[in-house]
Amino acid sequence: VAKLRWYQGLTGYQWWVLVVATLGWLMDTMSQRLFILARSPALSRLLSTSGIPLEQGDPLVKAWGNYATASMMVGWAVGGFYFGIVGDKWGRAKTLSASILVYSIFTGCSGLSMHAWDFCLWRFLMGCGIGGAFATAATLIAETLPSHSRAFALGLFQALSAVGNIFASFVGWMLIPPSGQMWGISNWRLLFFIGALP
Repeated sequence: VAKLRWYQGLTGYQWWVLVVATLGWLMDTMSQRLFILARSPALSRLLSTSGIPLEQGDPLVKAWGNYATASMMVGWAVGGFYFGIVGDKWGRAKTLSASILVYSIFTGCSGLSMHAWDFCLWRFLMGCGIGGAFATAATLIAETLPSHSRAFALGLFQALSAVGNIFASFVGWMLIPPSGQMWGISNWRLLFFIGALP
């Protein structure tokens, strides 16, 4: 019996699962990269008491940048745990949709931040969506695709996440540099609004 290639014998539903899960994680990594690009410009403005942005290298900006990053990572762990449990009750597809909605909404909310503390709160909640999306998407692929496709599909799922990082870097460096303004809106806010698109 000839050995099937990874893509042979997949049903339409299995292709759909692979595409949606991969795009969900790709957009997730895009949102993470946009955060890295926008974090210091955002906090330099949010922490200013005079209306003049602090220097991005200011120790206060760096400290709050660490708090925001830690908030997102703690949220990632909480989301992975919570959505992993919920996935067994709701089903993986619904849980994946919910986790994508969570990280999209709270990425957008990050662009509405008025203070450093609410910026960290939005990052925590966004991180919950990240953890849920990764855990659910990877599990959904592993459970849905046949054994001869699974290893390659999961490798592709992870490898294509780099495209999200590359796209975010392109947007942040070429189209909307994180510092500055467009249409009277701070560019760092616009980057987070783009991150809400998924």
